[in-house]
Amino acid sequence: MITTLKKSLIEFNTKLYLVLILMLLIPTIYKTLRIYYLGDLPNDSGFNIASQIIWLNVIFEVIQEAILLPLFFLLGKSINDNLQTENKIKTGLITTGIIYLSLLIIIYFFADSLLLLMKQKESLIKLSSHYIKLESIAIFLSVVYRFTLIVLILLGKVKRIFLLLITQTIIIIICDSLLLSQYSFSMQLGVLGIAYGNIIVELILIIISLFVLKKENVFWFKNTPLDFSWLKNWFKIGSLSGLESLIRNTVFIIMIIRLINSIEGQSFFWVSNSFIWSWLLIPIIALGDLIKKEISEKKIALNKVINFSIIITTSIVLIWLSTIPLWNSFFKNFMNISNPEIVLNITITAIIYYISFAYNNIIDSVFYGYGRTDLMLIQSILINIIYYGIVFFTFKLTELQITLNIIVTIFGLGILFDSIITFGIYKYSLNRNSLTK
Repeated sequence: MITTLKKSLIEFNTKLYLVLILMLLIPTIYKTLRIYYLGDLPNDSGFNIASQIIWLNVIFEVIQEAILLPLFFLLGKSINDNLQTENKIKTGLITTGIIYLSLLIIIYFFADSLLLLMKQKESLIKLSSHYIKLESIAIFLSVVYRFTLIVLILLGKVKRIFLLLITQTIIIIICDSLLLSQYSFSMQLGVLGIAYGNIIVELILIIISLFVLKKENVFWFKNTPLDFSWLKNWFKIGSLSGLESLIRNTVFIIMIIRLINSIEGQSFFWVSNSFIWSWLLIPIIALGDLIKKEISEKKIALNKVINFSIIITTSIVLIWLSTIPLWNSFFKNFMNISNPEIVLNITITAIIYYISFAYNNIIDSVFYGYGRTDLMLIQSILINIIYYGIVFFTFKLTELQITLNIIVTIFGLGILFDSIITFGIYKYSLNRNSLTK
């Protein structure tokens, strides 16, 4: 057993894993700085408005999971064929651009209505609407950049990725200092400075990433015929992934976001969520991206991928638990939170369930690596219809007093039950030798 684990770790792509961690860690540093700047604003409206990005990201995430996640499988199949890869990048970028531009236009014209639907304070609707419209543009640009980044990950271009990370960090810190902060030299645009900064950064990153791909001879501006036939397979896999995300995120908006907004706890939830996703889950998400790459290229046996993933995930979880005594100080001193105890309470409650998410991430990434978005859809239907259906009718039929901790617990139990279902589907597919099609 120990010998098998050692062999699995030897084949683990440590260099790429560390780069993937850096790819997430570096932006996290400036996001934390951004939260600190928000804490310096005269009142808490900045946190309130910025927290609306949660439901906006949820809307765009549906399309992202339909379009970008299947690319690990689809591009991985032809990554060594420059002609096929070039065509997929060109046609993929065109298709992605059209889809996201359409969604951007819808968000732009219906921002006010969506904010009212999300139960945002009426006094903040106008400024929140302006912020949401600007962030929609930034998200549209970020997806184009993310598309090119997936190609570089599959190509294993470590130095190129690192260059983009350094560039991203430098520009965003400059933008936040000039547009958001309360320094004397800043334009002090408040929360809108975040959105303007994001737009500037994503535009620059797109230009650099396209240039990098051109230098790698997998993308160049030539008048060559475009073949969109591969989109049929992309649509087949992506539609299942998108439907799964649509079900999951629609339930999340209805059952979690609207409830949190209704009790005006969105700023605390947003800060806690930002800490978990931007700090604690960094090595977990990076591991997931590496698993997708290894599985899609089929260079390492599945059991070895699972073995090294379990070892790494367990190590990460132990680090989480050992750092809990430091979290309160981190919220207060590094994130500039005036009520760190509330955020700490939410985070500790949530982290219990995110441990199951960490292990669930391994299996989810295996499913994506094999292009098995149908299995993802099955687990989403089961958890969101059965579990959240029971929760919904419980609220309707009883007079349960809604609190922030109750909402976090409901969300956490959803994560836990989702993990149990995922492990069951994985075991069933493995026993029937039906994991790959």
